[in-house]
Amino acid sequence: MNRPIPVLVCSCDKYSALWTVLELNYKKYLNADDREIYILANLKQAPKFFETINVPDTTNWTKMLERALREIPDDYVITTFDDLFLTSTLPIGLIEEAQSYLKTNDAAYIRLTASPKGTIFNNKQVSEIEVGAAYRTSLVWAIWEKMELLRIIQGEENPWEFERNSISRSGARKYLTYNESKVPFVNLIVQGKINNSAEKTLSRLGFSMLNINFPVMTSFEDIRWIVKKFIYKLKCEIKFQWKKFRQF
Repeated sequence: MNRPIPVLVCSCDKYSALWTVLELNYKKYLNADDREIYILANLKQAPKFFETINVPDTTNWTKMLERALREIPDDYVITTFDDLFLTSTLPIGLIEEAQSYLKTNDAAYIRLTASPKGTIFNNKQVSEIEVGAAYRTSLVWAIWEKMELLRIIQGEENPWEFERNSISRSGARKYLTYNESKVPFVNLIVQGKINNSAEKTLSRLGFSMLNINFPVMTSFEDIRWIVKKFIYKLKCEIKFQWKKFRQF
C-alpha cells in the first residue's frame, strides 16, 4: 500500500506561536491518520505531532523550502502555510481523489482550493490553469509533484515573490485546480496582523488565541480586507463563468 502524501507546512520560528493551535486544529479536522505532517522551522522544535525540518538560514526562504523538500522522501507533497486554519473536516478520500486526477491528466500540480478557478475545463470537478494565470503556482493547499516544485524554485524569493515569479517558470507542465474549493479554511494572519473575522471563527470553533501574540487588525483594516477579498472573488467568478460560457 502506498504511503499517504505528506503535508509540508511552510513556517518559521517567527510564527511558532501558531504551532500549538495548528496542532489542535489539524487533529480535529485534517483526518491525518498515518499521514506525515512536516513543518518548516529555523531553530525551534514544533510539537511532536509535526515532523520538524530545521533550516537555520532565515534570509533565503526559497532555499529553506528547497532544503525541506529534499528531506522529504516522497514523490508528492501537499503544501500549505502555518496561518491557514481549517474550519471543518477535510472530505474523506479527497487527497486520493486529487492524486488520481494528477495521474490521469499527467499533471504536476492540483490545487484543492478554487482561488482562482481554472479556465480550461476537463470535467465538472477539475479544470486546467492556463499558462501565465495569476496564482498558478500557489502553495495554498496544493498537491505537487515534488520534483516539479523543486524545478521552479530559483534565487532568493520570499513566499509572495515565489508565487508571482514562478508562474513564468511553470509553463512546461499541466497544472489543475478544483472548480469548487474542497478545503474549508480561514487565513488568521494577514500582513503580520491577526484577522479579526478569522479569529472570531476559530474562537467559535473552540480554538484559544490567548498565546498568539500578534498585533490585531484595526476595524478599518479588517473591513478593507473583507472588501478586497470579496472583490477579488467576484472578479474570479465572473472570469470563470465567462470562460465556461465561451468554451461550452
